[in-house]
Amino acid sequence: MTSPGTGAGDGVAGPLDGYRVIDFSQAAAGPFCTQHLADFGADVVKVEPPQGDMIRGWHDKGSTGVGTYFMGLNRNKRSIILDLKTERAVDVALKLCEGADIVVENYRPGTMERLGLDYDVIRRSNPNVIYVSITAFGEEGPLRDRPGMDIILQAFAGIMGITGVAGGEPVKVGSPVADLSTGYAAAMGALAAVVERERTGEGQHVKLSMLNVVVSMLSNHTTGHLMHGTKVDRLGSSHPQLVPYQAFETEDGEYLIIGILNETFWRKLCKALDRWDLHESPQFTSNRERVAHRSELADELSAILRTRSAADWEALFEEEDVPHTRVNSFESLFSHPQVAIEGTVAHVDHPKLGKVPVIDQPVRLRGKRAKHRYAPPLLGEHTEEILRELGLTDAEAEDVTAQASEA
Repeated sequence: MTSPGTGAGDGVAGPLDGYRVIDFSQAAAGPFCTQHLADFGADVVKVEPPQGDMIRGWHDKGSTGVGTYFMGLNRNKRSIILDLKTERAVDVALKLCEGADIVVENYRPGTMERLGLDYDVIRRSNPNVIYVSITAFGEEGPLRDRPGMDIILQAFAGIMGITGVAGGEPVKVGSPVADLSTGYAAAMGALAAVVERERTGEGQHVKLSMLNVVVSMLSNHTTGHLMHGTKVDRLGSSHPQLVPYQAFETEDGEYLIIGILNETFWRKLCKALDRWDLHESPQFTSNRERVAHRSELADELSAILRTRSAADWEALFEEEDVPHTRVNSFESLFSHPQVAIEGTVAHVDHPKLGKVPVIDQPVRLRGKRAKHRYAPPLLGEHTEEILRELGLTDAEAEDVTAQASEA
């Protein structure tokens, strides 16, 4: 059921080299899942409708016709165009799935069944397949058919309810954390199913909802609520159970984060600020007291931090081992030497754009970077190649591509 290893590039072949993934997903959660599988060496075939994944045109595509949002979620994949509204294309999709180790889809419940590509159909010819279904709210219940995207799930699942300035309006996290955390969870579920199949020889239907994934990310807050009815308010950058643990503005208008997890760090902060009186104050002697007098301490620290530049404070905090960081812009982040040393950014060869930067796979196996075989693909870039691999004749392949171009 496995496919040959494909491509070459920097890094080393991953543990999924030889596994094939058929990716019917669009937008963010599904493609982020399959990008991780691709980074680990899987041959990921991205099945796209004639108009392409809905996010291909998002962001500053300029004159290249290549959307940057798509670029961030689809490296190391091959793209085939199939108009799944046609019987011939569905037949090809079924043939693709016959040789698949993993199939991933993120449509609304019932969509793949209507197309004739649901788990029960696929497993008839491929009983060992691992079929991953990602939904917004799950496959049952009153919201099963409601459309769900990142902002909807951030709101419904509670993230926006605790994000924002105290007394202010709810705020979405800037990164699409509902989408991306679901992608991570889907990849983890797929890999867990691969391990189980290695033990039992059996495939399975892996199901997950964005709702459950996002709520699981709130576990430290929800446990207190479920056990004790604890209410979590919006606190800006601060923490409901730790003080000080937030952003402070400095003399030059920059913001520094200070994160005090324990009394050792509190002593170090007071020493760095040259304010031992704060340490000896009964109001601030322990974290419990500091939480009870949150606003008073925040006012004190805000006044102190505004007396020097961010660079001055960073030097003092570094010397005294105070947990801190500047709030980076993208410009300052990607110019920082730590990012360069970590190899956070990699480059791949794109057929239109030349070498393009991508955020590298964060997991390193045996200390090696992921193998960069393909740039995010052009729409249908590998259609003919994949159809030939399936054994279609020239005439059959032309028939499939003609139907797609006419759609």
